[in-house]
Amino acid sequence: MGRHLKATIITGVLAAVLLAPIAYMRYLDQTTRPVDEDKLGAVAPFILRDVNGVPLTQEDLDGHITVVANLGGCATGCTAERALLARLSTWIHANLVYAGEYEKTPIQLVTVAPPEVAVDAPWRHVAATGADLATFLPQGHGEAQPSVSVVDQERRFRYNEPLTQGDALLAQLEPYLSRLVMNHYMRDYLAKRTFFDVKPKSASHGS
Repeated sequence: MGRHLKATIITGVLAAVLLAPIAYMRYLDQTTRPVDEDKLGAVAPFILRDVNGVPLTQEDLDGHITVVANLGGCATGCTAERALLARLSTWIHANLVYAGEYEKTPIQLVTVAPPEVAVDAPWRHVAATGADLATFLPQGHGEAQPSVSVVDQERRFRYNEPLTQGDALLAQLEPYLSRLVMNHYMRDYLAKRTFFDVKPKSASHGS
């Protein structure tokens, strides 16, 4: 085998090895995108406070997959919606969180609801009324019915569906969150633990 042919083969193998993680990351990114993702837009700048008075701003979304339950407009007590959210958070803890290391998970759970609505742990209760209830709703998605939104690490809306879907919502959202978390860890690995320089895509965060 000629020296030139050997060099070509070695170069090809090295290129395949080096590019495979990047190709896989791009594949994951594509599989986690809803069809209408580009229509959902980004979260506009905001300042809200939870029931303990601790502020929550758009910067707190950076680097996290934020699952937001909007309980504006639900029936008194939001009993059915809270039960569904409890099932979702139980599944997240069982499947996406290392035992005893919740603080290390990229997922954070936020419920936006009027102060008088009871919100169960581990959801963080962000008290909101009026127009503030629509903070975590994509444009054109009103607060007339309870819903779940997912915001990615770059403050982009990736998902928004009504809680009234019940079991169908969980069947769709659970594998979707799994793919988002896998995508997150792959990006983190390539950016921090190898020589690849993986930068987040630019996104409009509002002015």
